[in-house]
Amino acid sequence: MKEFIKNIYKNTKRLLTGHDRVLVAVSTGLDSMVLLNLLLEMKVQVAIAHVNHGQREQSKDEELFIKNFAHENNIPIFIDYFTGEFSENDARQFRYDFFERIMREHNYTALLTGHHKDDQAETVFMKILRGARLFDIKGIKEKQPFANGELIRPLLKVTKRSCHVWNTSKMSLISKTII
Repeated sequence: MKEFIKNIYKNTKRLLTGHDRVLVAVSTGLDSMVLLNLLLEMKVQVAIAHVNHGQREQSKDEELFIKNFAHENNIPIFIDYFTGEFSENDARQFRYDFFERIMREHNYTALLTGHHKDDQAETVFMKILRGARLFDIKGIKEKQPFANGELIRPLLKVTKRSCHVWNTSKMSLISKTII
């Protein structure tokens, strides 16, 4: 586990070179909470961006949880609420528009998300199922331009299982999240 953490720290530090204002997309799921806690352990100055989609009964509890977490850890937090008819594409567009607006208004230069290796595999698999041509099949990029900075996914080389093991070993607040 020590080697795993060391590698994640090293990779994240490399990816964050040149960024001192970091916005973290946090759903309160395992992945984003692991990412947030890793960044806090690394002493990275972060802010939280959370979107309440209002699609499940737990949405209000998740929002309250992340508000309390932010307050207890003295972390700036930005929250927005999805409105309109729900679809995965519309919700994704809403989230990224919100993240972009916060980055521009508050001069954050990096947006970090908790996408992991399992998400990478799912993305490639879904493209294959949709009939993409071989040369069109690309996974999720670890780092790419976004808004006035970059979109960074430090956990792309990590499996969800590894996130779960790290979470369990830390016995942290993450265990309160809905997995």
